[in-house]
Amino acid sequence: MDFDYTESEQSFRQEVQDFLRENLPPKKDRDEHFLKTWLEKVREKGWVGFSWPKAFGGSDGGLIEQAILKEEMALAKAPPLGTSMMGLAWVGPGIMEYGTEEQKKKFIPDILDSKVTWCTGYSEPNHGSDLAAIQCKAELVGDHYLVNGQKIWTSTAQYSQMMFCLVRTEPQAPKHSGISFILIPMDTPGIEIRPLVDMTLNAGFNEVFFTDVTVPEGNIVGKRGDGWSVANSVLG
Repeated sequence: MDFDYTESEQSFRQEVQDFLRENLPPKKDRDEHFLKTWLEKVREKGWVGFSWPKAFGGSDGGLIEQAILKEEMALAKAPPLGTSMMGLAWVGPGIMEYGTEEQKKKFIPDILDSKVTWCTGYSEPNHGSDLAAIQCKAELVGDHYLVNGQKIWTSTAQYSQMMFCLVRTEPQAPKHSGISFILIPMDTPGIEIRPLVDMTLNAGFNEVFFTDVTVPEGNIVGKRGDGWSVANSVLG
């Protein structure tokens, strides 16, 4: 078995190293202007969403190339490729697989262009790791859903513009059914974020409360009631 890098892979590593040498200043010189320029440049290189299909704005980067890119970025202590890990790793792929054409056009470009940060509305109080036991509900009223309930351990909620959230849309259905996967703008009235401060006095997690939060019906990803399947695919 040949474990050596191919000529193409070695060439890609050299390309990444050259880019970093030309575009990455010392940490003390990395201000907001640099970060904005950095995000624009790595987007132009096709390295934001590098593994995504080209049809959705990615580069179809193979596993070895992905590893090379991550390794060189880490060695150089470079800033992240994009502003939303959850958007790139979970939301984008989920919308690609299950989303409508309208959802793909609306949400995917902003993820790649680092215009939006996403947080995850999965965990709830009193349910531990039993994700299917969620009680946060969404009731269809006309052409929108009213979301009521609570989420907990929500990383970066205080900085995020969007949340991908699991809600119960059919309360009478079996536990793993009747759950829907919905996209919620975080500036919607009725959302309250309460930081959870740890012993280091940092608020890495949050509680999020929903009181009659109005979300368009078109923000459901996949079929209504099939959110368990969507969530499993996204986490995969």
